Amino acid sequence: MKKKIIFVSDVHLGKGRSSEKMYLTWDDVFMFEKFVDHIISDSEVFLIVDCGDFFDEKIIKNEILKYIHLKIIHKLRKNNVGYISIAGNHDTYDDITKVSSMEDLNYYKSQNVTVINTFSAYNGVTHKYLEHSNSPILYDDNVWFEENINPILEKYKVGFSYFPYNHPSLMKNIYYAYKKNINIDDEEWTSIKRGITFENLQETISEIQEENISFLSDCDIKFQIGHYALY
Repeated sequence: MKKKIIFVSDVHLGKGRSSEKMYLTWDDVFMFEKFVDHIISDSEVFLIVDCGDFFDEKIIKNEILKYIHLKIIHKLRKNNVGYISIAGNHDTYDDITKVSSMEDLNYYKSQNVTVINTFSAYNGVTHKYLEHSNSPILYDDNVWFEENINPILEKYKVGFSYFPYNHPSLMKNIYYAYKKNINIDDEEWTSIKRGITFENLQETISEIQEENISFLSDCDIKFQIGHYALY
């Protein structure tokens, strides 16, 4: 049984929509395709977890999307490798921004791709969402994952906490709802937000996980997958 997970982040495919930057756009895609070929050559890899910003912009050119689907996503599926991607600040899909190519990528959720755009946790058996996150849920039951990925995660007792990028107004709701103090205005939040470091936000995330996602306590291996842009 395969047992390796590869973590990637900030791939930023499709950057540079203007004509003078098109060579950068395709160079990045071709380099990532070579990276995927290298991963496939390792027969132990069964899952890639993308920690955000798979795309550089919310809307990617159709020809690039088609190439990614045919030469990267489909190639991974043929080799029984799953791809989980959380939304980053460049390609987030939430109630504020509405449109993103991540929704197009999520079209392949019935195959080997799962897009996570709201705070949640997953252990190969259960996928639970945290309250107070207003993003529309892209994730849905995935038969391919149930057959190819879930049994491996369950066997090795692997669990994930997902904390994709959310619009700052949604982050405020999450942060203070679990701190039991959601009644804070935008001006005060702006001041406080500047003092939030990666370390104490991660600490809060750990508290949220322990209090609200108890099933992860049964996992021997736990990963916190997050994407932050604190500005």
